[in-house]
Amino acid sequence: MSFFNLFSSFIVTTLSLYALKPVANKVPLVDFPGGRKTHDRATPIVGGLGIYLGTFSMCLFIPNILSQYGALGFIGASAVVAGDLELYGLVSILGCAVAAFLTMNFRLLCAMIYPGDTGSTMLEFMLAWLLISNSQGSSSTFSPVITLRFLAIPLFYAVYLLIFRPLRKISPFIPGIDHIHHKLIRKGLNIKQTV
Repeated sequence: MSFFNLFSSFIVTTLSLYALKPVANKVPLVDFPGGRKTHDRATPIVGGLGIYLGTFSMCLFIPNILSQYGALGFIGASAVVAGDLELYGLVSILGCAVAAFLTMNFRLLCAMIYPGDTGSTMLEFMLAWLLISNSQGSSSTFSPVITLRFLAIPLFYAVYLLIFRPLRKISPFIPGIDHIHHKLIRKGLNIKQTV
């Protein structure tokens, strides 16, 4: 994996995000403030699309990488230890694409772009798929127990919401203010600290 590929992934994602932002405002693909939300202006939700474009465009230049792997940190380190350079390459490209998104999402003043539901779901799917697929079979790069450690908090949290929301007569499928980040804000952290 060359520095050029990684840098290109970062640049393509950054350019995609800047190009998508005005389109998102016109369509509108934006998250509007109000209710349980903490932002004070309409914010584009095309971050996931920008990450996808940055990752996919670079994967087109690397033969066979899309047919075998999909996405990050621990997985990349495990790939290096296991000698799986194709997996490491894709994880590195995705990491650079996510880093470009985070530069626009991290709240120095306010978030410029959100990933949106599709972007969050895409990243969650890619990470879950990578964790599961790379911990199975004879060519696994790490133990299945490691996968459980990474997925434990999101899984327990999902089960918590699916059990306790209906007990309070709230649908588990609607937005709420009972997520971890809302609880942290109520405990006194500001938005920057919570992010």
